[in-house]
Amino acid sequence: MAMTSPQACIQTSSLLTDDDALEMLPPASNFTVGTLARDRSCRVTHDVDGIEAALICPVEEKTWFFENEMSVYNVNDILSPHIAMNDILNAVALRADVHKIFDDEKFVFVPKDG
Repeated sequence: MAMTSPQACIQTSSLLTDDDALEMLPPASNFTVGTLARDRSCRVTHDVDGIEAALICPVEEKTWFFENEMSVYNVNDILSPHIAMNDILNAVALRADVHKIFDDEKFVFVPKDG
């Protein structure tokens, strides 16, 4: 496989139309598409650029998730048990850097009363 220089990529990319660029993007999962369509921006900063779907209850807490029957809150009731955490109600749109610090447990979300 031939390697392409960064300059060639820049020159080639400037010739692409918006439709061509969209076709080159990797397909997103329904989880990601659903979360980003619902939230439309980072729920912390309100930025629209660089957002991604972040799990509220992380995969590392799978045991807690199932012991507390959190999947009863899922929108998608046909998810198999091994991916039940990948429901959009266990997700929030966050800017990539905010997602990283959320995953590093530097902050939490707390529900408001009323």
